[in-house]
Amino acid sequence: MYIRFLTIIALLILFSTSAWADEWVKLGDRTVRLMAERDEIPVTALKGEFKRIQIRGEESGVEFKAVVVVLANGRRINVPVRNFIPKGGKTREIDLPGKDRAIRKVVFWYKTRTGADGRARVEL
Repeated sequence: MYIRFLTIIALLILFSTSAWADEWVKLGDRTVRLMAERDEIPVTALKGEFKRIQIRGEESGVEFKAVVVVLANGRRINVPVRNFIPKGGKTREIDLPGKDRAIRKVVFWYKTRTGADGRARVEL
C-alpha cells in the first residue's frame, strides 16, 4: 500500500513538472509605430536559456519582414518569420538551436499595413 502511494505521488510530480515546463514566460514587449520599419525588444528581466520563442501581436496586426534573435554570447539567429500576424494572433513556436540560448534582445523588421491605426504591441 505504501509503495502504491509513493508511486502515485511520483507520477503526480512528474506530470505537474511537465505541465510547468510547457508554460510560456513573457520576455518583453514593445509598442511599435507602424510608420517605422525596425524595432527591438531587449530581454533583461529574466536570465535563462530558452528552447523556443513565440511572437504575439496585440492592438493591431503586424507584417514581419525579418526577425533576428541576439544571444548573450553575441551569436545571431535569423528566424524565418515573414508573415502577417493579425491583432491577437501569434507565430508558431520558434525553436532556438544550440546549447547557449540566453537571449539579449530580439530585433525585428516589419512593414506598415494600409489602414492600420498607427500602433501595435509586439510581445515576446
